[in-house]
Parts: sequence; C-alpha cells; structure tokens
Amino acid sequence: LPHSCNNTLMYYCMNAEGTEYTIPSTVTSLTPYTFAYNANLTTLTILEGVEEIPCAFAQSALALTTINIPNTVKNICGTLPTSESQWGNVYKWGAIGAFYGCAALVDVNFAPDVQVESLPAWSFYDIGCTAFTVPASLKTIEANALFGMQLESINAAVSETASFTSLDGVLYTKDMSTLVKYPNAKTDEEFTLPDGVTTIGKYAIHANFFLTKVTLSQNVTTIEEGGFAFCKKEVCMYRILAN
Repeated sequence: LPHSCNNTLMYYCMNAEGTEYTIPSTVTSLTPYTFAYNANLTTLTILEGVEEIPCAFAQSALALTTINIPNTVKNICGTLPTSESQWGNVYKWGAIGAFYGCAALVDVNFAPDVQVESLPAWSFYDIGCTAFTVPASLKTIEANALFGMQLESINAAVSETASFTSLDGVLYTKDMSTLVKYPNAKTDEEFTLPDGVTTIGKYAIHANFFLTKVTLSQNVTTIEEGGFAFCKKEVCMYRILAN
C-alpha cells in the first residue's frame, strides 16, 4: 500500500497470496513492520531510491527466502522512530531487527556498490543463510547483528576501504585485531585464533555446538561480554604462553 503523496510504502498485507514482490520504483521511504509476519512472500526486491530499511521491516516473515538490497541503501535501522513504548498503534516488543526471525532467508543480496555502513543488533538474527557476505561499505557490525543456526561461513567483500576481512569463513576487523563473528554452524571441532587477534568481540563465538577446543594466542588481552556464549559445556580454551 504505497502512499502516493510522499512515496512511502505503508503496509503489505500479511496474508497476501503473492510469493514475489518488487517495491515500486516511485517508493523512496519504507516504514517499520511493512512486511512483518508475512506468511507467503518468498522474494522481496527493493529498487534504487530507497536509502533506509527501517527496524522490524520484515521481522519474522517466515516464508521469505530472498531479499535484494539496492546500492542506494545507506542505513539499516535498529530503532523505532520514537523513543516511547509505542509507535503508531504498534507496541515495541522484544528484538526489532529489520530481518529478525526470517528463518527461511537464505539469500541476502546487497548490490555491489551498496552504501550501508552499519548493521545494528538483530538486523539479520535467526536467519537461514549458510553463507553471508558482508558488503565492503560496512564500518560497524553490532553484537548479534548476524546470527543463524545454519550459518557455516561469513565472507567479507574485498576492497581497499573495507573495514572487515574474513579468513576460513570467520569474520575479523580488517587489521585482524578483533574476532567479530564465528559462524554458528561452522562444524570444525577446533579453532585457533590468528596471532594478531587481541580482542574477542561481543558474542563473537555464540551458540556454536561443534567447537570443543579453542586456542588463544598470548596476544589476546580482551574477551568482551558474551565472547563465548551458549556453546558446548565441555568446550575447552587454551592459551599459548610466551616462551
């Protein structure tokens, strides 16, 4: 239901029968909860002109498998437009990531020259991807922005200006000083942090039930909140000491 006066897409019916939808090219503004809890939509395409994807935009759209994000998107929002407990007639409840709880979402396609710079917490939490590619434009990734129990590898788009890099499907800051995210479904039983890593970021190793041994170098000085969270009870950590 686009609003013709200000080119804003207001709402898409939860039980609409179509499985594919391309947002009209006249639309430049989206609203929270537009596709939330949609039952049938599998493929959603956003066309150029949209600069922001609001929080809870497609939250728990359980049939959604593919999202196509254009190069004009600069922001994926993690908060509602107002600070009160209510926005319009919709109450804040739980996490409100743009694609939170899209359990069937396996293809997240960012345009190669997308401009988005931040992934807030819960943006792509509990999705179905086995692989996820972080666009080169990203400058920050908040804790729990990316999570999926089928997620086997995280890759970073290669660019001289990129802020992140990946090694063996594990995500680090570009300078390899911080472990950002270890995939939830990476099946290796042992993991050794590269020598240059000094920090294990918030919820970096979170709900991976395959790891049994993690080896830290002598350079690791900081394990942030939830750095190891909800892993196997018998996971062992070893630290390599200086000679």
